[in-house]
This record gives sequence, C-alpha cells and structure tokens, in this order.
Amino acid sequence: MANFAGPIDGQFSLNRAPEIVHAQRRLHRLFRRRTARRVLAAYQECVDFWRELAKHGYAVNRTERLLDLIAPEEPIAHRSYAMREAALLPDLVEVLGLYTSPVWRHRALGSPRDVQLFHREFVRRLSPDRQLRTTAIPWFRREATLVAERINERADEQERQLMRIASAAPGTPEGWPPLIMRRLLRGTPSHAR
Repeated sequence: MANFAGPIDGQFSLNRAPEIVHAQRRLHRLFRRRTARRVLAAYQECVDFWRELAKHGYAVNRTERLLDLIAPEEPIAHRSYAMREAALLPDLVEVLGLYTSPVWRHRALGSPRDVQLFHREFVRRLSPDRQLRTTAIPWFRREATLVAERINERADEQERQLMRIASAAPGTPEGWPPLIMRRLLRGTPSHAR
C-alpha cells in the first residue's frame, strides 16, 4: 500500500508556511483590483529587482526560514526551484503591491522628497535582514526609481501593442487580459488552492 502522506509529483506542503498561501491570494487580489496590464508589466521588473536585492543579502534570512518550513528534512542542495520560488513569493508580492500602487509608483518617480518617502515605505514593508553595504545603498535608491520607470515604459508599450492589435483585428480585446492573467498565475505556487 502506498503512503500518501508525503509530497507527490514534486508538490510540497505549505501547511507550515501559510504566508505563502496568503501571498498567492494577495497576488490574485492585485490582479483583480489593479489594471491587469500594469500588474503584468510590473511583475517581471519586480522579480528581477527582488533577485538583485537578494544577491545583496537583503532578505536572505526570511527566505531561508520559509524554505526550512517548506522542506525541513531536505538538504539545502536538494531543494527544488519551485520551493525557492515559493519562499520568495511573500516578499515579491509585497514589492509588486508597492509598485502597482499608483501613489507609491508616482512617489518613486517624483521629487527627491517623494523618492525618500518611497524608500522609507519600501524598508518599512520589507525590512532588510541586514543593512546593505555602504556602496549598495546608492544603487538601491537609484534602482528602485529605475524599476518604476521601466514599469511605466513596459505598460505603455503593452498598451500600444494592444491598441495596434485591436485596430487590426475585428472584435474587442476586453477578454484578453484575464487570459493573460490566468496564464501568469498558473505558474505561481499554490495555484490550485
């Protein structure tokens, strides 16, 4: 008789890490509340930005803690890519929420005082596990602003492409963003929940 208590076909339990499930639900809410094209434009930029911050040790302890909760018996070298992505999801969704907010994105692109407020809010929501090195602080501030600029550029480009397609093809593209959303969400952890 087979033992079905363990993970099957590469799946793993998130029972000990409910913040990952909450992050997935929040990601779904972001897609419902914000413009889908804006969230899609921000998603990849936020992933890249968060990975760069992780290389600087910004939130290593939180990610490792979640990995230990997901797979406590597995050695670090054998943890799958899906597990690592699941452990990054709560912080990634927090960054995405910040950048998809029109108010905070505007602050990231605004005056020096607005940019300073944006950085304070970023650190408040996602406090670093350890302080960035002195040389990384200017990079962090500059990159946080550049991410907001790239998100705006990407969203504007997607809007232009959609308008070109809509003008060339019969029918309206209102149904397209939900299809794109489903395709993106299908690749995220705990999609079936």
